[in-house]
Amino acid sequence: MVCFMLKSINPATGDVLKTYALHDNQHIEAAITLATQAFGDWRLVPLTQRAKLVHKLADILETRIDETARTMSL
Repeated sequence: MVCFMLKSINPATGDVLKTYALHDNQHIEAAITLATQAFGDWRLVPLTQRAKLVHKLADILETRIDETARTMSL
């Protein structure tokens, strides 16, 4: 089986930032199915609990703000 890779490259330096394996249709369909199921489950979570989880995610992102900003901008 051939495994195709995608490289994320810093346009300023040409450095490879990260390499990602590309997925076949079977893996993509499985991921879509799981995401659809998770959305259904997420809809059942009370708003107050969802808000707590989103705030927790925000706290985690804030502790990694430099790394996250660098990744998003390149």
